[in-house]
Amino acid sequence: MCHKKSDNDKWFNVPKSKSGIFKLRANTDKKLILGVVSASTNDGLRPVTFNRCLGALVCYGRFRETAQLSSLEIDSNPKSWEASQSLIVGSEFATTAIWPHKDPTLIKFNAINEKNAHLFFTLGIHLICDNINKPIVFQVVAKAKVHKSDENFWISGDKRPLALRVRLNLQDTIAPGGSILVDNLCVQSIDFPSSFAENPNSLFTMGNLGILEPACSIEEPISPEEDNAKSDADSVSMLSLSELPEEEHISSGQGFVDPDISSDELLNAWSLLIKDWQLALREHERLSRLQMESKKNTVLSKVGISMTNSHPLTQGPYLEYLGFQLLRRVRNLVSRGVPEPLRNEVWFLLTGSFSEHKNKMEAYRILLPKNCECDPVILRDLERTYPAHDFFKTKKGQDALFQVNHAFALYDDQVGYCQSTSFIAAALLLHIPEEQAFSLLVDIMYRYNHRSLFLDGCRGLHITLAQLDKLIKDTLPALHRHFKDLAIESHMYASQWIMTLFTAKFPLHLVFHILDLYFLEGRVFIFKLCLALLTESQEDLLGLNFEGVLRYFSHTMPRRYLENNLADCLIKAACTIKISLAKLTKCEKNWLEVQKNILPTDPVLRLKKQNEDLVNRVEKLEKENESMAKGMLDRQVALNSEFEEVSSLLSLLSHLITAMA
Repeated sequence: MCHKKSDNDKWFNVPKSKSGIFKLRANTDKKLILGVVSASTNDGLRPVTFNRCLGALVCYGRFRETAQLSSLEIDSNPKSWEASQSLIVGSEFATTAIWPHKDPTLIKFNAINEKNAHLFFTLGIHLICDNINKPIVFQVVAKAKVHKSDENFWISGDKRPLALRVRLNLQDTIAPGGSILVDNLCVQSIDFPSSFAENPNSLFTMGNLGILEPACSIEEPISPEEDNAKSDADSVSMLSLSELPEEEHISSGQGFVDPDISSDELLNAWSLLIKDWQLALREHERLSRLQMESKKNTVLSKVGISMTNSHPLTQGPYLEYLGFQLLRRVRNLVSRGVPEPLRNEVWFLLTGSFSEHKNKMEAYRILLPKNCECDPVILRDLERTYPAHDFFKTKKGQDALFQVNHAFALYDDQVGYCQSTSFIAAALLLHIPEEQAFSLLVDIMYRYNHRSLFLDGCRGLHITLAQLDKLIKDTLPALHRHFKDLAIESHMYASQWIMTLFTAKFPLHLVFHILDLYFLEGRVFIFKLCLALLTESQEDLLGLNFEGVLRYFSHTMPRRYLENNLADCLIKAACTIKISLAKLTKCEKNWLEVQKNILPTDPVLRLKKQNEDLVNRVEKLEKENESMAKGMLDRQVALNSEFEEVSSLLSLLSHLITAMA
């Protein structure tokens, strides 16, 4: 590759670090020099000769399809010195391609990488051979770190080309009549026995030049150590796609929420819906009371106030009584977002919490004066929960948040207090008074079964993450391979999403819309949103290394959705995703089965599990022994009975013989 600042600049090899990372400059043109050499063979086969290049390809990221790569302009007559200086010895074919920095499809290569971060990119070459009937495309993945355009590098960098070892398995082309076509081969398969190391078994080698760059004015030589230090010092964080100002991260509680309903059509639709909704609810409650009074065991009696969907992933929403048409209207409007002034009422309608509201409010008042051992931790976290929101900067806001967390820690002593629930409580308090926020928080934890994520060593969370891994593998295979190669596990980025219901990092206008749909659909919407986030960000993530991926999740991704239109597109994408509940249920069963056979790493727990297994085995053997003993006893009784019958018959026979004599 090359960087070029002006037409008169001279091209120089782009240096590489010891780990093979190209050092690129942002906002400069680049040049690729690509060549092919046939490896020597001792088996008498005629080597295949490549003679023309149809195109050079490049793309940000890896695990990409050929159609996703951007085509570069090819120079069919490269200068001989470029091939001789840049490619491996013996290159029989070479071509150059210009890589313009202003190409909109390659704009990500102009973003300066942060400290300890680099990116992945894919290079490709489209070749034609004399005796192969179809063009061949080779791809190679490389690594690079983007520096400032005026960055100085140590001159004597690694100039060796990046080489891809390829083995082509060819076969003769058979004509329709059965005859073999001369000098007409077809590719049966392409193997990559060793991508970046010498391999004597490789039949072909495609060399991808070290990247070239123009001369820079260097006042004094820079040592490799100084080069790395200066690079790290001058590196800045990768900018988000929306070119927002660079910041470490967005604080929780940030984001503008419009309190007004701008559309008259939307206002009328919600007014009519709530009116019909309340009528349907009153009719349902009337029928429920009649059934309870008559004590009839009918279907209606089972549709009570505490009824929830039976499947754990859709558990929570209280909508069974609405009927198809009204439920369709609810889904349509909620997917567009509940207007800010109506969220208080709509959230309670979605969850059905109003029916038990008085009991929960009474419990809240009883719990407030009591002491709680979690209070010091709750107080410590107050300033870290939505610090960007004015309400929680005041004593009133912090007192309300403390009281809701304090009451819930006493209400559910198994879960107690967790900072994740504090973020959820804070989001609720921005719409409803603290008593109602407590009531709705209890519904989230119990009616929607969110508390299962926190119990038994976060067993529910581990199951949810395993289900998410399965969905990513099935729907985003390239991203799954990328994460697996980098050792990125889902708990590193998704645990906070799931446990806080996305309320901790993302802007408030997106948080509230997420809660709207969570109250409508249940936990299954969390999976939809996770997949939508990963799908929207896949292009960026495929080019990042381990540190870059983690920083993207914690900083770049939340900043991206500060823009309302991007947040709306994300929600629309999530609503269109289909999730197979049967597949997730099967995944849960498989996870539970695997866990039975995994020994804990803690020696005490491991011995305890082994002891439990032995006890279970002893119990099983004892039951088998009892069963066998009972069987033997029954058999003995049967034999005794048969013996008595035979003895009786023999006695009778003896008497008959005596009488006849």
